[in-house]
Amino acid sequence: MSKSRPTAAVPAHHESRASRREESTPPSGYASRETTESVALAVILAFLFRAFVAEAFVIPTGSMAPTLMGQHKDVQCPECGYWYQAGASLEDGATAQQRGETPRIVVATTCPLCHYRLILDLRNNANQATFSGDRILVSKFVYDFAPPERWDVIVFKYPFDAKQNYIKRLVGLPNEQIRISRGDVFIKGPEADTYAIARKPDHKLKSMLQVVDDTRHISRRLTAIGWPLRWQPWAAGVPDVTDAWSTSDDGHTYDTEAVAGQDIWLRYRHIVASDDDWKLIEDGQQPPMVSDRRSELITDVYAYNSFTSISPTFLSGAGPKRRPEDYADARFAGETLGLYWVSDLALEGDVEVKGDSGELLLLLVKGGTTYTCRIDVATGAATLAVDGDDGGKGAFVGSDGTRADTPVGQTAIQGRGTYRVRFSNVDAEIRLWVNERRVTFNGPTTYAPRDTLRPVTSELDPGDLAPAGIGTRDVALHIQRLRVLRDVYYVATRAGNVPEYTVPYGHRKIKEILRSPERWPETDLFDMQAEMQITMEAGQLFPLGDNSPQSSDGRMWEQHYVDQDLLIGKALLIYWPHPWYRPIPYLPNFKRMRLIH
Repeated sequence: MSKSRPTAAVPAHHESRASRREESTPPSGYASRETTESVALAVILAFLFRAFVAEAFVIPTGSMAPTLMGQHKDVQCPECGYWYQAGASLEDGATAQQRGETPRIVVATTCPLCHYRLILDLRNNANQATFSGDRILVSKFVYDFAPPERWDVIVFKYPFDAKQNYIKRLVGLPNEQIRISRGDVFIKGPEADTYAIARKPDHKLKSMLQVVDDTRHISRRLTAIGWPLRWQPWAAGVPDVTDAWSTSDDGHTYDTEAVAGQDIWLRYRHIVASDDDWKLIEDGQQPPMVSDRRSELITDVYAYNSFTSISPTFLSGAGPKRRPEDYADARFAGETLGLYWVSDLALEGDVEVKGDSGELLLLLVKGGTTYTCRIDVATGAATLAVDGDDGGKGAFVGSDGTRADTPVGQTAIQGRGTYRVRFSNVDAEIRLWVNERRVTFNGPTTYAPRDTLRPVTSELDPGDLAPAGIGTRDVALHIQRLRVLRDVYYVATRAGNVPEYTVPYGHRKIKEILRSPERWPETDLFDMQAEMQITMEAGQLFPLGDNSPQSSDGRMWEQHYVDQDLLIGKALLIYWPHPWYRPIPYLPNFKRMRLIH
């Protein structure tokens, strides 16, 4: 205990000043009490903020990948340089137990672009360790002012265990009937007589598209052994146009001179190297018939689901030089990947127009029907057209029945210059962007989805084996970059490991048919795809995960819905994605900090 100090006498002329000083001096213990009250107030405000305004959550699983990442690997493909994320949620004991499995260790991942399998160096490369899921911020009051909207990313209490939080994308609203068919969602409102396809807003679509190919990410070793480039010259009725286009040695860029009166195209062919091809290349051998490789259909392959795992028992023997198949219990995700043909695609290109007249051409194919866009580079006018697989002309049809054979829109393209174009055929709607601005047309650009759809190809036109194209007529182009993207494919199944096909085919046979165009005209595979129909009542919401093959959502649940009372809020942003371990420990991963759409 401190001793009290003697009080000195205060001179008369200092008395008033001292009195004022004593009056302004806080009483004993005031500072500590103020600190305590400030901390308590901060804690109370934090609790109030958490309870009523916003709350932070950690994503545990990959049901919303690639929009949101659960526990995962974040790696760069050593072959093509593409960064991708692969799931590792099954390494978490609680997540594995929830699935009725035992924990496993991810030892290899597969690049979604060049399909190279990367064997992880878990001992020596800290950045190939498993990272935690995205940390997100959820607004808890936004739905107090407005009802939830379709395609919102929502957080809610799991209907069968209120202690557990789920995050999904809202697809069905109260009093609606929902139908899932061939990857798309159809809605029948309470006052509607028929179903209508649910179309994503532009910002949602852009966020949900997944990269299939990127000319900036091409494997050098594949190029060195003569592997065919995916973008190849083509012209209708012209037997050989290989000289019309030139490409850089790495295949990243393409050039063509103006060809008078002739449409000259580059068409995308999905030519994929298999695991067996890569094993031969790794062993210094040449895969067979490289120059004769043919295109395949684009399917619903997810990088997040493309990994190989082993039991923790064998972890001590793991290493970057040991192939996963050398382990006694290695599990490969590849057998269940890519079971569904995805025909909803988008094409992106960075294009330099090197003339003041002529046409820039864009093309997408779906079920043998060709959707083209011709942009007059002198005026910027873009004209859409539909050509059926029977050679006849089609038309666009609006929701009110309005028809348009060749709708026209105005773009920012005006002569020479470099432009970024995006052309999509998603949710039965054609959309065009130039320099990130959506182009408005003078008529509808939507069409009625077909009840059945099968891929089409022929000797004269590769059709769905070359589903995207960019071309020119009467103007020289320098193409700096091309990307092909696909839409989410919602699987119509009530069990995650059961395909939506109603024919008794195994995974291997399904994939064999998808890769065999000679079987497409006769196979019943494309006619035997199940549909799901679910009805919401008042106050009920229907959620789906973006990673449809691996998502436990309203499709599988016994009651198929979430009560609106269980809604916690709307996911706003990724505020803290995983940090890196090297070269600077815990360096924030700034490029993945973003709004959630």
